[in-house]
Amino acid sequence: MRSLAPSILLVALVSVAPFARLYSRNLGNAIDAFELALWAIAWTSFWVIALLLGRALLRADTRRAACVCATCAFVAFSYGALADALGEEGGALAFVAIGALSVAAAVRFGGRPVVHRAALVFAALSLLLPLFSVISYRPPPRGPALPLEAAFPLADNAIWSGAPVRTPNVYWLVADSYPNARVLAEQFGFDNRPFLNALGERGFYVSNASYASFSNTLLSVSSTLDMVYLYEPTERFSELRSGVRVTLPGRANRGPVETTVGDNRTVGFLKQAGYRYVHFEGRTYHITRCRGYEDVCITGMPTRPSDLQSVLLEMLPYRLPFALAGGDAPMARPVVKGDRSASGTGIPELAAGLRALPRDRPFFVYAHIFSPHGPYSNDEHCNLLERSPPRPTSADYLRQLQCVNRQLLGLLDQISRDDPSAVVLLNSDHGPRLTVHNDVAIDDYDADQIRETLGILNAVRLPPVCREDLAQDLIPANVMRIVFACLGGHPARLLEPRHFVAAGNAGHPDYGRIREVRVR
Repeated sequence: MRSLAPSILLVALVSVAPFARLYSRNLGNAIDAFELALWAIAWTSFWVIALLLGRALLRADTRRAACVCATCAFVAFSYGALADALGEEGGALAFVAIGALSVAAAVRFGGRPVVHRAALVFAALSLLLPLFSVISYRPPPRGPALPLEAAFPLADNAIWSGAPVRTPNVYWLVADSYPNARVLAEQFGFDNRPFLNALGERGFYVSNASYASFSNTLLSVSSTLDMVYLYEPTERFSELRSGVRVTLPGRANRGPVETTVGDNRTVGFLKQAGYRYVHFEGRTYHITRCRGYEDVCITGMPTRPSDLQSVLLEMLPYRLPFALAGGDAPMARPVVKGDRSASGTGIPELAAGLRALPRDRPFFVYAHIFSPHGPYSNDEHCNLLERSPPRPTSADYLRQLQCVNRQLLGLLDQISRDDPSAVVLLNSDHGPRLTVHNDVAIDDYDADQIRETLGILNAVRLPPVCREDLAQDLIPANVMRIVFACLGGHPARLLEPRHFVAAGNAGHPDYGRIREVRVR
């Protein structure tokens, strides 16, 4: 057992290291540490068991078996980097060649004590570096972090009277990456008028020239719910601290992630007015997971992996056999899929959750629908795809969008039947951004890219007496201000429309920067 302990330690250190690196790089991104730890435990257990089985069944030399297992565990996480650098086919061939040479070297030299000790030192160092980042990490500054009533007092606020004269239920449905009619026509050659006309027939005012204030989900949703611009173009929304990208709070009470999930002015005002807060999560996008601010959490049934699962799958060689065969890998499935009614969009699951809501007091629903944003899970008839498009095209996007149109109309009809006096807000957080690649600096966006990045669906159903401030260029933050003016029975107090593009992908060279733009 004494001779076995160093070998188990070697395999464990190498197995845990990639998860530690992933965690250390995402300290500022609200990563789910518990889920990541479960994956690390499962991966480590697999290779430790492989070591013990190899030693027992094959009577292999313990040190050699440990080096082979550790090498396999280390090489497995290199696939994603090779595929990114060399392309899918080139990365697959390089992975096979590097893996074969590495395993052969481990078999040939792994039994030598000096090699075993050197591998232990290397494994310890590979784990110590991310541990140092974790230990030295200092959380980003937070806002004042006040309770909702103190952070967003009703008295003398700049948005509404604070005394509701009507209390309808309010539904905010966010279809991620859904553009306005102009963008669909110019960039995709798609006529969305049948869907928009159907919204009009259902009592919606459609703002056909609506553009988001920010170009990514975190900044757009948080600013909409707080009804202010949380950042100015002279500020950064993220910066590098101790080697980690951290999100700065801007003008949020705690920070934009907390703002997105309930610590915001909209929820604060409505809770003080007696509303229940209902939050829908699709179990895929970590930023919009239920985090305890909600009174009711509606959970969708995922048909694709969560953000974390997707990152891990991209790093591991699950696509290797298909890349070598020249075919497309099947759509990756989540570890916990729910039941067979999982829709791919989350809209039917949301509809089922809404039907079950208690009606003893008014409620506000924030439902973030992760379609038509990719990866695309459905065809235009809402059938689930067996394979996710490996290189998504505009046609794949439009098929997903047509499915969303079909299901949204069904959801809106259900709300109209069950809750005819409700206020319903249907918009998007940003445009599809399919023409804006990650290597394009935000200063280089042309007019078409700005429109495609910011152009959004924006449709509102309000009582007729509350429609006087609706306009074709309505921004989402002003939609919320109009809702509160409707509740308070007075004219809306609106923001001057402003629009910003931001580098929201952590791999972007401009990440953390904001640029104010004009949409034309």
